[in-house]
Amino acid sequence: MKTKALVRLLILTGCIALLPLLIQAQKYYIRFNAAYSTGNGNHTLNQFYLYDDIFDSAQNLHRQISTSLGKGLSFGLTGGYQFNESLAGELNVLYLLGSKTTAEHSFYENWWEYSISSTMLQISPCLVISGKWNKVVPYARLGLLLGIGSIKYIAEEFDMGVKERYEWRFDQGLAMGLTSGIGIQYPLNQKMMIFSELTNVNMSWAPRRGTLEKAEVDGQDIFDQLSVRDKEIEFEEDVDFLEYNPSNNDVPNKQPSVNFPYGSLGLQVGVKLNL
Repeated sequence: MKTKALVRLLILTGCIALLPLLIQAQKYYIRFNAAYSTGNGNHTLNQFYLYDDIFDSAQNLHRQISTSLGKGLSFGLTGGYQFNESLAGELNVLYLLGSKTTAEHSFYENWWEYSISSTMLQISPCLVISGKWNKVVPYARLGLLLGIGSIKYIAEEFDMGVKERYEWRFDQGLAMGLTSGIGIQYPLNQKMMIFSELTNVNMSWAPRRGTLEKAEVDGQDIFDQLSVRDKEIEFEEDVDFLEYNPSNNDVPNKQPSVNFPYGSLGLQVGVKLNL
C-alpha cells in the first residue's frame, strides 16, 4: 500500500512539475484575416451563355470567357492550437464574397447580358508547419476545404423592343476541395503578430437546386404567371428521359449537374493573437 501511494505521489509530482512546460509548449491563438484572390483553374461556362458574341455593322466578335467563382474578397476567423514550436492545428472559418463575371451578346439593336457570382461559407481544418528565422516566422499550411454556397445567375435581354430580366439562385450540396498556403509572421509583442500569406484553393462545386427568384418583362413582375418547371431546376448526375417528362409543367425542370470552378490564388493579411 505504501509503495502504491508513493508511486501515485511521484506521478502527481511529475505531472505538476511538467505542467508549466506543457502550458508553455501548447498555446491557443486566434487569427483575423482578409484576402483577395484571382481565379485559378478557370473554366468556360458556355451552357450559361458566358461568352461574348457581338454582331453589328462595325464588328463580328466571338470571345470565350474563362472564369472561377472563387475569385474575390474573403474574410476569416481562425482558432489554432500550437502543439510545439513547429506544429499547429487550425480551424478556419471563411466567408467568400465572389466577384461577378459578365458576358455580352448583341445583334444590332438587340442585346443580351449574363452575369454570375457566388458567396460561400467555408470551413477548413488545417495543419501548419513553421520555423524561425531571426524574428520572422515562416510557415506552410495544408488542409481540407468544405463549403456551403450560393450562386447568383442573372439573364437580361432587350429583344424586339421587349426587355426581360430573370434572376436565379443555385444552391444545396456540399463543396469539397483542398487549400494550401505559405506565409510569414512578424511579432509585434509577445501577444500579437501580423502575417501575410499566399494562398491556393483547388475546389469545385455542383449545386443540386436552381430557384428562380425574380422575373420581369418591361418592368412588370411575371413571377406568378410562370409554371413550376419555369421556376425550379433539379440538377442530377443522370437525367433519365424515360422516367422524366420534360413537357410536364407541374414538376421541376431536370438538368445534368454542373461543376462550377472555385480555384483561386490569393494574398491574405491579418493579425494573430496568442491567448
